[in-house]
Amino acid sequence: MAVHAIGEPGIAGAAHAGAHSILCGIDTLTGTLTAGKAADLVICGIDPLAGIDALGEPANIHTAVKD
Repeated sequence: MAVHAIGEPGIAGAAHAGAHSILCGIDTLTGTLTAGKAADLVICGIDPLAGIDALGEPANIHTAVKD
């Protein structure tokens, strides 16, 4: 069920991020959702799966955190 919710592009993007961090030698810092690793977070007022373009509207972004 989780795979269906994420979709194939989401899985490919996650795999790309993980591989990129390994190749750059920063896999102990970033690249996976793991406690203690750096992460970026966006809290939005819309469902991005219903229409990702809506994230381009500043009114739809409540909080953005970059670690």
